[in-house]
Amino acid sequence: MVRQIVFHLGDCKTGTTSIQTALAHGHFTLQGQTYLYPCRLNHIPLADTLRGKPDPALRQQRWSRIARQILESDKDTAIISAETFEFVRPESLAEAISTHFAGFDGQIRFISYIRPHAERFVSSFAEKSKQGRFNGNLDDGFKDFLSRRRITYMPRLTAWRRVFGDAYEVHPMIRDRLAEGDVVADFLRRAFRTDAVTVRATGALNEALTVEGLIAARRLHERLRESGLCTDEISRAVGWNFAALLSTLPKSPDAEKPRIDKALARQLREDCMEDAVALDRTFFRDAPVMVDALSRAVERAPDSVQSMAPADHFTAEQLRIIDGFGLLLRRVMEADPAHFRSAVRPEELRTRSIGKEVSGKVNGWLGRLRARWPWQ
Repeated sequence: MVRQIVFHLGDCKTGTTSIQTALAHGHFTLQGQTYLYPCRLNHIPLADTLRGKPDPALRQQRWSRIARQILESDKDTAIISAETFEFVRPESLAEAISTHFAGFDGQIRFISYIRPHAERFVSSFAEKSKQGRFNGNLDDGFKDFLSRRRITYMPRLTAWRRVFGDAYEVHPMIRDRLAEGDVVADFLRRAFRTDAVTVRATGALNEALTVEGLIAARRLHERLRESGLCTDEISRAVGWNFAALLSTLPKSPDAEKPRIDKALARQLREDCMEDAVALDRTFFRDAPVMVDALSRAVERAPDSVQSMAPADHFTAEQLRIIDGFGLLLRRVMEADPAHFRSAVRPEELRTRSIGKEVSGKVNGWLGRLRARWPWQ
């Protein structure tokens, strides 16, 4: 049985993919300790059993499997990581822990990171757009964000602290507040409570798209969504993996990323200042950062509004080519939506399917059946 369990709770867009990849593939050297990371990349399927309409059987299956791996391990530390814990009620997680990890009193910790308000808004706007869930401009995105209270941290963080007490840690996702200026190194040092960690550089993962990349992703989603077979799950898989592949390709040094203009930055500062003050007073008392981050966002923001109109970034011919590729993707998707959703992922993350030999036999049998009864 492990000696401690660390839950990495997110938030979304705080380097979670880089942290999870380092844990899954061992992209670091840890001296004097061992660890268990029981998954291929992340524990989002585990966290998702605590969200929305509960499926008791599925929850029991997934949590029992993880608990068994942890209870049978002789490693020092087990780590469970999913950014979607951000959307889980802490009481639900506490109940799951009480059911499956009853013998770990005082040995479980929770670590999360939060972005400053302006950065959180921009990154969430880009993420929703990338996944085909939002197609408006930044002003519309801000109104939507406020209505959902996604940009107000205190109620959520206070709830986590109330349930888990001092075992719950929250840290600002600000480069000069991170160990070595890197969230991976920072998380590993906190999780293992040691500086004896050396991270191997792997490059940016799940890097934010440029404006042109974001608009191209939106355009692809439009073509896919013209088919009734395109589900939210397919859109997320396409958007995430398109962005991941695009981030591996060289880009123009003057390529812009989504940004807010000065008027919107001032509005953000006005609407989020109370929350920022409370965060600095409650969670970052030793070195307040959230109020300063709001002010810096205003100082750095340009006066001009950033256009998200495709015609302002692409020629008509370039848009025609993007549309053509989108139509090709749609044809592939419609041939087999379930396979398409899996196939767009990296090979190691694809849904396990039946072997080629068995698949070939099944396809051959179906072909003979159709030849014999063509009305099928």
